[in-house]
Amino acid sequence: INTIGPYGKGFEKPIFVGVFEIVSYRTVGKEHAHLSLELRAEEHIVRGIWFNVSQDYLVKPIQIGDWVRCVYTLSIDSYREVRLSLIILHCEVIAERKNAVRESSQADNFYKSET
Repeated sequence: INTIGPYGKGFEKPIFVGVFEIVSYRTVGKEHAHLSLELRAEEHIVRGIWFNVSQDYLVKPIQIGDWVRCVYTLSIDSYREVRLSLIILHCEVIAERKNAVRESSQADNFYKSET
């Protein structure tokens, strides 16, 4: 992602949509305004950060084991080790994995057709 940059006004970072299972989460930051999440997509676990959000903001609060649809950008986290990280822009709990996969596929097709 970084090799096709630099990003800025008129050339924003790519935005993705994905369906994940919540493995763990916790609030972080001085005022606990951010959520740090571990998310599973098939056999892969990725870390994500959602800035300036609280459980109060969410229509349905998240829980471990929930399936969520996230809109995110990619980042490289090199704090302890180099790994892929998600910067979550929006996330919502979805009722059933079966529906989530179908809806995510439709969203992916929509974004592909728009580019």
